Amino acid sequence: MLTELRLERPGVTVPANFTDTPGSLVMAAAQQQGLEGVVAKRLSSPYLSPGRRS
Repeated sequence: MLTELRLERPGVTVPANFTDTPGSLVMAAAQQQGLEGVVAKRLSSPYLSPGRRS
């Protein structure tokens, strides 16, 4: 869904998403690349109104 929003522009990058890869492997790959971490969301969690947390 995020990719369909077409948010890519100079200074904004939508990173790859992984729904079939264990989080531990994604986190290890992020660490190998010197990244601070990953952003994750349960597939079953709905997106709510902007600024509202579930």
